[in-house]
Amino acid sequence: MSELDVARSPTPSGSLFERIAALVEQTRTSVATYANSALTMMYWQIGHLIDADVLQHERAAYAQEIVGTLSPQLTRTFGRGFDRNILTRMVRFAQQFPDQEIVATLSQQLSWSHIATLLPVRGPEARAFYVDQAV
Repeated sequence: MSELDVARSPTPSGSLFERIAALVEQTRTSVATYANSALTMMYWQIGHLIDADVLQHERAAYAQEIVGTLSPQLTRTFGRGFDRNILTRMVRFAQQFPDQEIVATLSQQLSWSHIATLLPVRGPEARAFYVDQAV
């Protein structure tokens, strides 16, 4: 949301409280949407880095070793949210959605929770169907 949108958003009618409440709610929604999109893109980039730059699409056992080493380091530095399962999910996300532009669009429409739920769906056609349904 641009500053112009915030300035124009609340309707001029209504009490001062109603106009301020509408502005607060609209801004909170906008911030939450932006934060979710940014986090989803970060998760994709982490998965992509692990998969492409580090693993270079190597065998699964090596991937688990790398993830097992990264997980405690990231958790110590940034706190929860980087356990082995979550990092593995990020790698799977990057593998199943290799086009960053599509991910950028998707991240504005679906939350990370939605996307993570879709990862076990087998086959790109089935996954595309469920993505369309979720959107």
